[in-house]
Amino acid sequence: MELLKFARLQWDRFAAGGCVIAGFVLLLLGYLGTRDTEYVAAQVPYVISAGLTGVFFLGIGAVLWISADQRDEWRQLRTIALVIRQEQLDRRADANTAPAPATSPTWTEVTEAPTLTSVGLPRTVQR
Repeated sequence: MELLKFARLQWDRFAAGGCVIAGFVLLLLGYLGTRDTEYVAAQVPYVISAGLTGVFFLGIGAVLWISADQRDEWRQLRTIALVIRQEQLDRRADANTAPAPATSPTWTEVTEAPTLTSVGLPRTVQR
């Protein structure tokens, strides 16, 4: 029962695995059909029917697997974004209820300006 529940949740990975297995089986059948035949004219139907279809199923399986991985990444990024948003809201709420600081921040004059080197790394130049 757990396997069926897992298969419903991860349907794209199961479909990807099925497509990859079907692709390998079709490639094997195409090879078995062409290995004993010396004439190219007799090999072409096996290559077209089994070989190309097997490669097609392998490609579909790869696309489904990558799609499943990307959906997992999006889900994780959405969770991280929600956590960050909640922390920002909590900090704003804390800042609104906290007393104002006794002194205001002071500004200091910048005497060094960062520049870029030829390879794009920051370098500090004295004025």
